[in-house]
Amino acid sequence: METIRRAVRPKWILLDADGVLQAPERPFVAALDQIAGEAARAWLADTFRGDGLVITGKREALPALEDFLHSVHAEADSREVYARLWERVTLHDDVFALVDSWRASGRRVALTTNQDPGRARYMRSVLNFDERFDRSYYSCDIGAGKPSARYFEHVLADLRIRPDEAVFIDDVETNVASARALGIEAHRWQHGDELTALARYVKASPDDSLIATPS
Repeated sequence: METIRRAVRPKWILLDADGVLQAPERPFVAALDQIAGEAARAWLADTFRGDGLVITGKREALPALEDFLHSVHAEADSREVYARLWERVTLHDDVFALVDSWRASGRRVALTTNQDPGRARYMRSVLNFDERFDRSYYSCDIGAGKPSARYFEHVLADLRIRPDEAVFIDDVETNVASARALGIEAHRWQHGDELTALARYVKASPDDSLIATPS
């Protein structure tokens, strides 16, 4: 006999920004390589790691970039480089359309993103990210970044929900694994993957019934 079990929708959808909702017009590594040479890759990895001073909001990215460019004797204006690489982004309108439809139907969606203070300000004031979500959680405001447990624990505590009441979407596997370790349903998804998969992950497909046939 066939039985029908309804998929339980999480109370909150937690969405990453870079790789999911937006992308830089020019990839950071390749673009900075052209300006600063082979040291760019290591500097980016160290400076923008989840537990670093920049991502946790203890230091602005612009002076860090200026110091780096000076150290490698790059003849480039740090403010122009920052604006060109960090502020020129492409918004993924197809994903934002899904977010708008989820919120219109009563779903609650939170932005969960690692950002330096300057880029967070830009996303808020110029790109109006905060208006597109029910809550926004920037690592630089929290003082902790993904994949640390502290970041996710802060989000859960602020939303007053249990881990099993959220679903988290991110394009970085270590962030996904960290969320799962805390009991959050988490999926790796990046723009370019099937939108139907994203909808399925957040239990937002038109027919989200799960049909099971006992053996």
